[in-house]
This record gives sequence, structure tokens and C-alpha cells, in this order.
Amino acid sequence: MNMRQRRRYLLRGIVQGVGFRPFVWRIANEAGLTGFVRNGLAGVEIEAEGSKEALERFEASLFGTFPPLARIDHWQKIEIEARGDEAFVILSSEAKEGGYSMVPPDIALCPACLSEMNDPSNRRYRYPFINCTDCGPRYTIIRRLPYDRSNTSMADFPMCAACAEEYANPLSRRYHAEPISCPDCGPTLSLLYPSGESMGIGGDEAIEATVSMLKEGAIVAVKGIGGFHLVCDATNEKALRRLRERKRRPRKPFALMVASLAAAKEIVELDEAQSQMLTSWQRPILLARRREGACVAPSVAFELRFLGVMLPYAPLQQLLLERMVSPVVATSANIAEEPIITAASDVVARLGGVVDAILDHDRAIVAGCDDSVVRMVEGRPIFIRRARGFAPYSLTLPRPVTQPLLGVGAQQKSTIALAFDTTLVISPHIGDLEGVRSEAHFEQVVHRMESLYSVTPAKACADHNQAYRSTQYARRRFSEVATIQHHEAHLWGALLEAGWLERPILGVIWDGTGLGVNHEIWGGEFFLYDQGVMERIGHLAPLGLLGGEAAIREPRRVALWMFWQLHGEAAFSSRLANEAFTTQELALLAQLARGGKAIPTTSIGRLVDGVAALLGVVYKSGFEGEAGIVLEGFYDPGLDLIYPMRWEGSSLSWHEAVAAVVAEGDLVRGATGFLNALAEAILSKAASLSLPVVCSGGVFQNAALVGRLLRGAAARGIELFIPSILPPNDASIAAGQIIGQIFSHRS
Repeated sequence: MNMRQRRRYLLRGIVQGVGFRPFVWRIANEAGLTGFVRNGLAGVEIEAEGSKEALERFEASLFGTFPPLARIDHWQKIEIEARGDEAFVILSSEAKEGGYSMVPPDIALCPACLSEMNDPSNRRYRYPFINCTDCGPRYTIIRRLPYDRSNTSMADFPMCAACAEEYANPLSRRYHAEPISCPDCGPTLSLLYPSGESMGIGGDEAIEATVSMLKEGAIVAVKGIGGFHLVCDATNEKALRRLRERKRRPRKPFALMVASLAAAKEIVELDEAQSQMLTSWQRPILLARRREGACVAPSVAFELRFLGVMLPYAPLQQLLLERMVSPVVATSANIAEEPIITAASDVVARLGGVVDAILDHDRAIVAGCDDSVVRMVEGRPIFIRRARGFAPYSLTLPRPVTQPLLGVGAQQKSTIALAFDTTLVISPHIGDLEGVRSEAHFEQVVHRMESLYSVTPAKACADHNQAYRSTQYARRRFSEVATIQHHEAHLWGALLEAGWLERPILGVIWDGTGLGVNHEIWGGEFFLYDQGVMERIGHLAPLGLLGGEAAIREPRRVALWMFWQLHGEAAFSSRLANEAFTTQELALLAQLARGGKAIPTTSIGRLVDGVAALLGVVYKSGFEGEAGIVLEGFYDPGLDLIYPMRWEGSSLSWHEAVAAVVAEGDLVRGATGFLNALAEAILSKAASLSLPVVCSGGVFQNAALVGRLLRGAAARGIELFIPSILPPNDASIAAGQIIGQIFSHRS
């Protein structure tokens, strides 16, 4: 007799909003099982009943062929008593307290929906809000879990009969696609004046009018998935200059949006890995080398040799770009480093003097979310900003936490992290915590993440720099705050991603600025890590910041100080002195240098800035990291030139390498020899210690440096790890703070 058995499966991970329940329904029916599947706060719950053989077939399909956008982080199986159900069904979501599920990220327009949108016979022809279980907004429309329509901003749009039929049919591609809608029941477009007054134009007519304005040089605020973009024709220099003037953004490059991969290849050089990333369902901004003769206006990125390019990820963007033909600038609608704007009323209030029109729609954005930014190096990603499409995201902890923890992160490139059970979840990019709006946005994200995951942290983990707004927030809110040194937090996060928490390693953490335990400015640090203990064993020989923080914004000051260290008084009559400074500035800085008034730092980021200024490429930074980006543009991977950098005790001397840069004075040779010297300093140290090496920090966003490191490590048989999930910049600090609190053996 073939006895019936019943099993309960509890699945955690990204299992809601990705077509998981209809997938389970189909494979259960194919196996001849009865029972049910439903969403809950803890993930997806399945009860399946049938013969042992049928259950084994079901399990093989469940874990071997689940939907491509799904991810199972944890699962358990329990044998329970058979109930004799007559069918396998999909139940309504269970909304009880406790537990958690991973929040699905927003997903770019899928090929099937794109095909329908372009089909004149389809009822969603040219519909700018088309979606299915494989695409559409998720994180940005969710008000609470479980992920059901009633818990999203789509609750404001009752389904028509045709959409309701698709929504209820497990065989439909739109079964329980929570943002499902059509022209009869969904959100609508409206074109507004900068004052917020309606132009009386909606639907496809609004899109046509927007395209006409863009072609005539207008700047239009266009509502996307996670917020508004400021959009203009990327080939129109007058429009670009007007945008820069109005937005007060003189130098920072703008991101480009193009209609297709073929269009992207006309303006940037793309290999296979870059093409795959650009066309992935996350659709990030990809930084790639500018193609010679690329047809974009000079003001897009001025002399930079790299451009940020993305493809449309929302149906509305696709409809706009197909009619534009030329690429457009699509930059976040905000002022300076403020949060991205998500409502038309805020566009009117904050950017009414910037835009010529507003293309709005009435689907509310519950949570703002910027575009992700990534670059590919040797076929692997290096994240600059992990946001829309890639976040929120989670990593599995090697051991469970005894109480929930909150990591509040750093001051710049802020993210927050939550640890509960064996899960570490990291928020999307928040931004720099400068100003009241940014701090308010930070607190909103903290509250949202805690609410979505039903987690109340018992303790906060923060940077030990008390001037950070994030640290101050932790102190205000929590009675118990653990502080983790900035560069150690970088290393802790990278160790978790690498899975090397139990191994002795060499940690190399290079960035621009971070407060050291000696209250000096660090940024070129070497650590020995073993079994939960970190020891600082080396650092860059200190540089001097003439004028303190002003030297962070003005690489010329670091360059002048280094020149003075190398050549004494001759520095103040050099070409650098004459080109980069006024007579009055030079007199003041010379006085500071002679009086030993420069603030010391071990920052590699400042060293890179200084070398860029010595080569004459950037004297004053128009945006963070400009000097390093420009310097990287002159790197020649085919030139095997390495300037010397030697250890003097625990200090890595920069003197010979910088002297070589000055002596040669050639941009390509200087950039190449110097960046190769940095890579060689890491590889030789790792080889001398016979240890694997972990690198993190903002300097490792430099593709030339990372590429040389990866190639050199492979050639020498050195185990090398650079994060490709966590950004190497300060966005990884929040995660690292929590890992440091959990795993550090330091008292």
C-alpha cells in the first residue's frame, strides 16, 4: 500500500514578489500532490501531501528549478500528519506577528512585457505601467509585509475585471503580480508646468509632448520607479549647461540613459561582461570607457574618459527613449547630496526653478531609491552604489546573533544594516549625511527597514568618530552603542563576504578619510587578522594636509606639500606653484609648511589626489574622487612600468614613487607607473607574509588598480579578495560594524 505523507516547508529569502507561489502550485500539481502554499511574514510556507516518491520529485523541482529572480537563503522541512486534502491550492497570505521575509527589489521591464507593450493588438499597448511577476516595482511601493497588493501603493487602484482574472489565475504570468494594472484601472500620466499646474495632457499624448520638449532643449523632471530624474537631451550642450547652472552642479558627471545595448555601444566600449551587466534585470548605471567620437555634449562629463550609462528599466522610460533616438541625461532629481525627490509637490518646491516641465504619475513612491552604480573589472563587478535593483540585500551570518543589532554606518555613502537570527540585511544607498533633509531621510530608512523586517534592535553599532551624524543618532537612541574603528569595519565587512572570518589574512584598507584609534586621519592601512583579532601592522608614510580639510577638496595642496618634502624650497618656485596658486595663496601655504602646520594623514586617497595634481590633471576637485577618476583615465595596461615604493619599518614610503612621477612628468607613464606601484606594494607584502589578502575601501573602486591587482595575484598564486557584493566604499561600513561587534575578540 502506498502510504500518503505530508511535509511542511518553510522557505526564507527572496521568495515573495518573484512568482514563487504559482511556481510551487505548478510543480505540486505536476507531482500529483495536495496541500497549499502561502506567503507569510517569515517567507513562504508550503504543506505538500502525497506518496514519498511524489514528494521527492516535488523537492527536486522545488530546489532545482525555482524562478530565476528568487533566492532561498534558509529552509526547513517538517514531517506532519496527513490531512487528506483534495487539491493543491494557493492560500491568502498569513499576516501574523513575528518572523520576516526578504523584501524583493525593483525589477526592470522584462522581454515579455516589452513585447506586449509594442504589440498594437494587446490591451496594454504603449501602457507605461505594464508589469508581471517577472518585472515591475517592488521595494519602492511596499508599505508593509507580506507583499500583497493591499500592502502596497497599488491598493489605491482597484483592479478591473480583466486584470482581476489574470491576477487570480495560477497559469497566468500575472498571477498575484501585485502591481498589475492596465489602461482601464491603473495609474495615469500627467504633464505639469514647473508650478505644478496641469497642462491638461495625459497618457500617450503626455509622452509625445515630453519628447518634443526634450528635443527642443527643455529640462523635464520624469517620475521613475524610485524617484524623479532630471532629463534632457545629452547631445544638446546648451541644455546641459543650463542644467548645470540651475542645479548648481558645475563638474560632477551626469548619467546617461540610452534606448538599447546597440545605442550604448555607440558611446562606450563594452565587453561581454559589461554588456551582460548593463542588460541585467537590475539595469544599473554602468561606468565604462568613453568611445572615441561618442556623440554626447561635452558638458555630460567634460574631459573624463569614463561615462555612466544605463538602459531604460521602467516602461515609461522605454517609451520615451524609443522616440528620442539620441541619449538623454537622467540624473537624480535633488539638490546637491540631498535624497532623491519622490513627489511632484517636492519637485515644485525644491526644483521649480530648474525644470521646464514635470512628467508625473499618480502611483505613489513609498520609498525613494536611487539608481545603482557599478563598474566591471576583469569580468567581476565593483559596486559604487548599491541601490535600485540590487537592494535591499542580505548576507548570511556564520552564526546567529543573540539579539537584533543595528549598524548605523558612516557619514558618507550611508547605508544601514540589521542583523537578526542568521541574517544580515543592508539597506539601499542613503547618501551623505549632510543637512537636515539627509538626516531625516536616514532616520526614515532606519524606521522603514525595522518595520519591514519586524525587527527592534537591542543595540547599535557605530563608527567611533563622534562627529558622524550616524554615530550621534545611535547615541541619542540607544543606551548601548558599540563603536568600531572605521577601517576595521571596512575589513570586517569584506571578511564576511569573503567567508574568511576563520582564516589568518592580510587586510589592506585604503580610502580617503577615516578616524584612526590614535585620533589621526587614516586611509592607507595594513592589518593582520587572525581569529577575531585585528592588528595594524603598517600604513602609508604620513602626508601633510596644508590647510586641513581644504586639502581634501584641493589636491594641489597635497601636491605642494609632497613637492616641498622632496625638493625643499624649490617647491615654491616650481611649475606647480606657478600654475596652481596665486602669490598670496603660495605665501600662506609656504608658511604653514615651514612651520610644520600641515595635518598628518596616512590616506592613499589623498596620495592619489596629490599625484594627479603633480601631473597637472586636477588642482581643485569639482566632486568627490575626481582626481582619481581623471588619473585612472591615463592608465595604460600594456605599459609594464612600476615606480618603487619601499617599506621603512611599518611605514610604506611614497617618496621614490612620487619623485619618479615628478621627474618624468608624462601623464600616461606617471599614472601607469604610480598605480602599478600601489598594486605591487600590496602583492609584495602579501607574498612576504605568505597570506591571502583582503582589500577594501574607496580606493578600490579604481578599475586600473583593481585590474592590476587581480592579474598580478593570479600570476603569483596569491589569494586575493576584493568585495563584489558590498561596495568597497563607506557603504560597507554598516555591515562591517555589525560583524566587528559579533566576531571581534578584542575586549
